[in-house]
Amino acid sequence: MALCAVISAACGRSGGPQGTAPAIVEVSIDPAAVAIAGGGTIRFIAAVAGTSDAAVTWSTDAGTIDQSGIYTAPNAPGTFSVTARSRADPGRSATAFVSVSTISVELSPQAVTLAPEAMQQFTALVTGSTDTRVSWTIMEGPQGGSIDQAGTYTAPPAGGTFHLVAKSIVDPARSATAVVSVVRPPGVWVSITPRAADLEPGGTTLLAATVTGTADTRVIWTSDGGRIRQDGFYTAPQTEGTWYVTAQSLADPARVSVATLYVARPSQSSPVKPETVTVETGSVVVFRAHLPGTTDAEVSWSIHEGDAGGTIDALGQYIAPSDHEGIYHVVATSRTDPSKTGIATVTVQRLDLVDHGGTVAPTTRTFALWWGDVNAFPSDARPLLESLLQGLDGSAWLRATDEYMRGANATTSFAGNLFDPSAPPAEDPAESEIADQACRALDRSGIAPAAGDVVFVVSSVFPAGNSPFCAWHYWGLCHGQTLLVVYLPNPKGTACLRTVAGCNGSSPEATALGIFAAHEFIETITDPFITAWRDPLGQEIGDKCFGTAACFPLSTGILQLQPLYSNSAHACVQP
Repeated sequence: MALCAVISAACGRSGGPQGTAPAIVEVSIDPAAVAIAGGGTIRFIAAVAGTSDAAVTWSTDAGTIDQSGIYTAPNAPGTFSVTARSRADPGRSATAFVSVSTISVELSPQAVTLAPEAMQQFTALVTGSTDTRVSWTIMEGPQGGSIDQAGTYTAPPAGGTFHLVAKSIVDPARSATAVVSVVRPPGVWVSITPRAADLEPGGTTLLAATVTGTADTRVIWTSDGGRIRQDGFYTAPQTEGTWYVTAQSLADPARVSVATLYVARPSQSSPVKPETVTVETGSVVVFRAHLPGTTDAEVSWSIHEGDAGGTIDALGQYIAPSDHEGIYHVVATSRTDPSKTGIATVTVQRLDLVDHGGTVAPTTRTFALWWGDVNAFPSDARPLLESLLQGLDGSAWLRATDEYMRGANATTSFAGNLFDPSAPPAEDPAESEIADQACRALDRSGIAPAAGDVVFVVSSVFPAGNSPFCAWHYWGLCHGQTLLVVYLPNPKGTACLRTVAGCNGSSPEATALGIFAAHEFIETITDPFITAWRDPLGQEIGDKCFGTAACFPLSTGILQLQPLYSNSAHACVQP
């Protein structure tokens, strides 16, 4: 009985197997559903319950995912799955869904017509990405105007059709383009290039005025601060501030254009000077570094983009690439502490001369006015200048300008010397003063001014304040007739002699006069009123190639002449 009772007690229990049942493994993914742009990434997080082994194996049917859960979407749009499978129980998994959209960019407005220098706000709409930022560019470069990163566009002074491009920051392959037509309204129109500039106190810049709608492209320059010459050369005041330069049409004084000059002392925070610069292909810039605790000698120079970005030597002399454009970065690195660096940005452009529509002077008659003490020059100065002015006509050097003469051929004749023994001013003379002096010299010789007359005013002194110019050209009025003027101050004892070496034993002073006279003459006929042929940086045909010269045969002898810039060759050429 006892045994039976024990057995009964034991056997009297009912139900299934006894003990603890195993837990069920559960897997979940966060987020369970998401929308991202093509090529975008996101991290998925898997949670595993019912086991101490929380590891999962990730997989996807499109795109890629690593074993830390970072998913990269494919570029193609669609809905795709991401699966996390339990390592402890491979039969248990969870799936998330990814909706991939293609980024698209739209611009508003898509097309617009503006007057020169007018402003227009553009808006970029980016879909398919939470990052809606875009970068703005102008397909034609600076000649097509300017646009800031807020989409505010400023039309250039010249007319044309230009293209604004907005690219997605997330996917630069996605972009949109707007078309801007810049059309001058009827009537007289004046514009200034550049419309704005940053200068240090006492700094200088060259402004160019373009006048359309009239045959008279002359302007009067004025400024409310600093000094503006009538060839557009501006010198900033010593006072910091914002100043305005105005170009007023002589043909229609109601038509003006205004440039803004921002004058401020340079920031000391920039370790490399210049910090940003725009240069022409093949040109040279010298950089200086001011890294903390170093001198220039303790800095090594490099170009971030390598050889494609040009070359730079140990002294910071940078040479831009000669055969392509681009934006490059010059890097200064401390030799003693390589963690100290500074970067400058260089924009390299191929800048041909641009026809701004102003008058050219294919046919000229030249005079040489010797102003002051003729004995201030070496004895070969006058014969050399005469040889130049007589020998230019018919020369290959002069014919090189025919591509800028709009179908005409450049011709010139030398009409003789004029003399004025009065003392030239010791201070930098005004342009009008020089033109008046030339007019009086013609009057004394009984010569009536005619269209195309060019007077080379050779001053026996180099006036204070004329630096950095060795010579310049201008125009004035003589009895109602336009008179073109070239100003040639005496280079003796100045830095202007450093650029020359004579031919056939010519003295440095005579050689310098010849080089500068030829330089200014060629610019006088291609850009007499600073309204015709200039590049986007304001340089004229001679400026772009100045600094080198060669002995060149003219009909009157061999003279030292510089190369000239050719748009057809996109380079400086020695004819």
